[in-house]
Amino acid sequence: MNKTAFITGASSGIGLELAHVFAKHGDDLVLAARSRSKLDKLKEELEKQHNIKVYNISKDLSFLIQPKKSMRRSNSKTLS
Repeated sequence: MNKTAFITGASSGIGLELAHVFAKHGDDLVLAARSRSKLDKLKEELEKQHNIKVYNISKDLSFLIQPKKSMRRSNSKTLS
């Protein structure tokens, strides 16, 4: 069974690099960032290169309530 990593800020910088590291190790990913288009491109790239499953959350997690809602969605696998 694959592990799943939840990575915020995944569309650039440290978050992007962490997504590549975890994908390389075969972990499924839940990626969060504000840019839907960047997340979709990254999802396609990582799933193809590493044969993993990637779920995207296009939200601004700078608000306190957003991480709680996002985690609930990731737990139920009904991500949007």
